[in-house]
Amino acid sequence: MRSSPVDNTMFHDFSNHNQDVISNIILTHFHASDMAALKSTGDGDCFNAVSTNLTENENMSTELRNRICIEMALNGDKIRRNKQYPKLEIHVLSPDLKK
Repeated sequence: MRSSPVDNTMFHDFSNHNQDVISNIILTHFHASDMAALKSTGDGDCFNAVSTNLTENENMSTELRNRICIEMALNGDKIRRNKQYPKLEIHVLSPDLKK
């Protein structure tokens, strides 16, 4: 997995995408009119939105989810030691695979 990085170039022209009109009004109100609120499948899977922002569609959502799970499994100890996440309980999300 590490040998094939995900292209994380953010796209800036979303004129051809289905946009959330209400959210765009809110963005404009808060002086963020250079941004766009894109619609994604509202099924509770935040990876759909991340995929849309990275690749202009939701096709990468499963791969992104899998890569994050692998990263957590391989680097759980390092992530747990990160002072930025003092109460993170990765063992609940990812069992100890070393046993």
